[in-house]
Amino acid sequence: MTHGEINTLFYITAILGFVGGTALFIWWVRRTWKKIANTQTASVNGTAMRTLFYVMPGLIMLVVCLIPCFYFMHLLDQEEYCKDIIRFNKGIQKDDSTIQERCSCFDLDELFKEANKSNN
Repeated sequence: MTHGEINTLFYITAILGFVGGTALFIWWVRRTWKKIANTQTASVNGTAMRTLFYVMPGLIMLVVCLIPCFYFMHLLDQEEYCKDIIRFNKGIQKDDSTIQERCSCFDLDELFKEANKSNN
């Protein structure tokens, strides 16, 4: 995968995950709000804990919708790591075992070109 593809997928998943997760969260809160609002709790702490208890599945749905975004963010970090390996090991080749093990999912030609460009 090239840097542009990973970047595009990261932004798409971030936007869709956030919008979809927020929509699911709001839907869940609207669904459970009657249970929260109809209780006769005397203390604010009791109402706050009840709200947190009922809203927690909505927060979990929001985080689950953002998991693909976390994955592509990890790929961007891995790409920077691979560039650093190439940048600091001057004589490394594309068929090196370290590059093949850790950077095989990326476009190696682009990685070497970007690492050498930032090296100069």
